[in-house]
Amino acid sequence: MSSFDASNFVEDFTEVSDDVPPRPFKIDDDVFYVTSVPPAGALMDLAEMASFDQNNPTHMVRLVGKMSSFLDAVMMPESAVRFAERMRSPIKPIKATQIVKILQWLMKVYSGGKDQSAQSLHSQAGPGATGPNSTDGAQPVASTPGNYR
Repeated sequence: MSSFDASNFVEDFTEVSDDVPPRPFKIDDDVFYVTSVPPAGALMDLAEMASFDQNNPTHMVRLVGKMSSFLDAVMMPESAVRFAERMRSPIKPIKATQIVKILQWLMKVYSGGKDQSAQSLHSQAGPGATGPNSTDGAQPVASTPGNYR
């Protein structure tokens, strides 16, 4: 009886990934970092968020949960801790309008520059909420952490 070599029948979906550093963004004096290559699950959360109906209360409750899980998935660990602290800070809070702007920016970054989904979140933010200026070509305010993956 011959031995079976499974390696001849295994599809290999391994992709060589570049060692791309995290992308920085700034709120006040804090610089936060998100991954440049988001996990697939985070992108699926992003797509689901863009499809939510802003007039449906159930969708809005789910949107808040999806926003939180999405940001947890794409933020570098040290940034995620600081971001969570700032979201709950009574002294120096991150405001809901800032989170919407960050999500709009990330939608644009992760979709390769397409900003159609960001318009959906913008309309949910209400009047006066605008997207941030592009950071392309901007110098980071702080050094990039050396322990990214």
